[in-house]
Amino acid sequence: MIKRIMIFVLGVFVISCASQYVVNDNVLQQSKSLNTGKAMDVLRSQLAASEKQAGVCQVVTNAYHNKSTFVRIDEKANLYASGVIAKQSVDGTRVQNYGSFKTVTVNMQIYYIDVPIRLNLRELSLIRIKDKDKISKDQVDCPEQKGEISLWLKSRDSDYANALVLKVARVNLDDTLAALLFLSPGAELKAGVGF
Repeated sequence: MIKRIMIFVLGVFVISCASQYVVNDNVLQQSKSLNTGKAMDVLRSQLAASEKQAGVCQVVTNAYHNKSTFVRIDEKANLYASGVIAKQSVDGTRVQNYGSFKTVTVNMQIYYIDVPIRLNLRELSLIRIKDKDKISKDQVDCPEQKGEISLWLKSRDSDYANALVLKVARVNLDDTLAALLFLSPGAELKAGVGF
């Protein structure tokens, strides 16, 4: 009973921490002035790692947050990254009877594989803006740099990834959001923690 109450309270807390993100007029004006080529150029410069920002640095899957790096954007606005994801394998199950009790032993292994990740930037369903990452350090492979903002990009059309994490310098946030909103004008904007 106590466990259910704690899960409910935690769920309400996580939901209440997320809020709508309102873009400023500068982002809206920039987005209106872009064309596909300009939007792609902006994103190509923002998605790669540099001295001031980490760029694409993490892939979020169902179970794990793993390192990812930007590779390229194609002419159809597919973002390609290389990533490391965790896979699980079960080697076998053994059942032993002890009178009226049974024990089940499962031999499970987790291994990491390199995969190509694709995320369609024209099909973004959610852009989550996080001013400070609330995820524990053991789950994050993004290098921390002062003044970065995390953008979690979730797409209706992607391979392997639930989301990709992009870290941009605060001074580049407006340009990056304008380009993303040009390509996916229907994407929901959220601020804070959650998914």
